[in-house]
Amino acid sequence: MPTQSKAELIQKLKNSNIHVIGIAGIEGSDIALFLDHIGCPKNNITLHQLSPADKLEQDFFKYNQGFPESELKERFSKLLNSGFKFNFDKDYLNNIQEADIIFAPQSWFLHNSNAKLFELKDKISTITNLYFHLIPCPIISVTGSNGKSTTTKLIYELINQSTQHKAWITGNDRQTPSLLLKLDDIKPTDYLVTETSNRQLNFLENHKPFISVITNITPNHVNEYKNYQEYIQTKLKLFQNQTKNDHLVINLDNQVLNQLHKENIKPQLHTVSTISEKTDSYLKNNIIYHQNQEIISTDEVNLIGIHNYYNIMQAITVAKILDIPNQEIKKTLQNFYGLTNRCQIVHKSNNLIFINDRQGTAIDATVQALKSLPKPIIIILGGTNKGMQIDPLIDQLNHPQVTTIGINSPFVEEIKNKTHKLIQVNSMTQAIKQAIQITQADYPKQTTHILFSPACEYGPYFNPLPEHSDAENFNQIVKDLTQ
Repeated sequence: MPTQSKAELIQKLKNSNIHVIGIAGIEGSDIALFLDHIGCPKNNITLHQLSPADKLEQDFFKYNQGFPESELKERFSKLLNSGFKFNFDKDYLNNIQEADIIFAPQSWFLHNSNAKLFELKDKISTITNLYFHLIPCPIISVTGSNGKSTTTKLIYELINQSTQHKAWITGNDRQTPSLLLKLDDIKPTDYLVTETSNRQLNFLENHKPFISVITNITPNHVNEYKNYQEYIQTKLKLFQNQTKNDHLVINLDNQVLNQLHKENIKPQLHTVSTISEKTDSYLKNNIIYHQNQEIISTDEVNLIGIHNYYNIMQAITVAKILDIPNQEIKKTLQNFYGLTNRCQIVHKSNNLIFINDRQGTAIDATVQALKSLPKPIIIILGGTNKGMQIDPLIDQLNHPQVTTIGINSPFVEEIKNKTHKLIQVNSMTQAIKQAIQITQADYPKQTTHILFSPACEYGPYFNPLPEHSDAENFNQIVKDLTQ
């Protein structure tokens, strides 16, 4: 979409033949409801869902978990009564070539059912584009190979818990509500904090964050690009339209970000490090500083591991750009307990600690989790590789006090001949039962961490397979087996 005013963009939407892909999803449904809200002509809008019509309600409630049930029911009713045309099942993508604009979810290109869209890529846009063109307040955008969800939520909390600012948040998960229907509530003096993935950056146009944050760049999603360098360049697109009045926050310890040509960076540059004190925020003797002022001790935060200290330092740096006082920052950090499914402790009993790191779908994320936890560790993983090198993970899995349980999948086949202690199972239930048995047999008097961290693409591999119906139920299975 070319640069234009909010009024011009809305008028363009009203005048366009628009197709929306995946309207049961959090992105697709919000776009459809927004198009209805602004008064797009009914015969101009076509909504597509691959599943049959009788599954729409089930899928809608499954993929829109961030809203209260009462609001979900109201949203679903509005969707059904929008008067727009629905294409389900065998009619999926019918007449898509007639579209002027196609709104697609960020992962559309991963599915064979969307093959038609490759010929129409120039027409594809995303909900993220709408945010950048319609949100009336400054945008703080966070990307990175790992840590972006935690950093995004931390920044949001630091701003929202401050005495002088209000923040809004949007992200890549089902728990974060979308915001298109709340545009009238967002004031120009507010801030929007958004997690921006490489898949969103693929189709982002004329975006200009006020503050860009790049947590790190490591090999991830490499199978979606020609090579690693193309993936890197996609991440760096985040700040390409920024000016000297904007800000960029980076992790200077990350090899890729450290090698950026600083003279070519237009926004004001802010850096963090755990090894250098010549940065805006740094870690020294377990104390996090910003510009030589002590902010907080690592003993006072509830996040574990060096990777989380980077997330905290980058969030602090953003808070200081916004002039949030140190005491307010410290208080918020002391009360932040992390995100669901991000190294989340879900149960403690006797000598067992169960940790759900469901969102650890990259090699480096799982490696960092393994490094940060005390041994012994029993790790549950599986799925399909995203084109990443497995050697760093193998090094961690072969630690004498790490036992690997692999849920049968392509990734487990890839690593099985390289790991010393790998047990293969057919389901999440079997994996957790096996982990408990190993703890009782091998570590009866030691506190053992049972870590679920896939290390690869997890959900898209297991979700379509009926024999893995329990794949997404780690928390519930743990609860059932430990009562």
